Amino acid sequence: MNIPNILSLIRLGLIPVFVGVYFSGLPHDSLIAGLIFLVAFLTDVADGYIARRFNMITRLGRLLDPMADKLMKATAVTCMTIRGVIPIWVIIILVAKELTMLIGSIVFFKRLKDVPSSNWFGKVAEGYLCALVFFLIIVELPFSVIVTLWCIALLLELLALSVYSAKTYHALYGEKKGTT
Repeated sequence: MNIPNILSLIRLGLIPVFVGVYFSGLPHDSLIAGLIFLVAFLTDVADGYIARRFNMITRLGRLLDPMADKLMKATAVTCMTIRGVIPIWVIIILVAKELTMLIGSIVFFKRLKDVPSSNWFGKVAEGYLCALVFFLIIVELPFSVIVTLWCIALLLELLALSVYSAKTYHALYGEKKGTT
């Protein structure tokens, strides 16, 4: 167990803490929950940086990191939907996108015994999504503004899915060297 994997486990441990605080009814519960989400995001950035910088990338980490990341975001979005901050169709689209990626990853793993690496565009989309979730946890906005911001996030997510799908398809079924 290395430092990046420990940071991913910490992020997983923050999920129930986030939920408990978000629905606690305590003064400033949204602000505190937002800070917990921010800490989770920063551990995600730190574990990725440390893993790459110090060559601590492991197969466990390549599974644990995205799982912790996706579960934290899914939890936050679900909590915000329950509170009526965002519409239900946002979750439906995000779940469909994540299921598509999961199926692609399973096929990729079965064929190549590895998981697909992330791409730069996907990181931009995820960065925007995390910033949006954090912002919407701590700030109240008119619903029309929230919907517009989510439409941008979902467009970025779907574009990232397209890039991911193309890369995965090419890795699985692309032309073999030496064939015509």
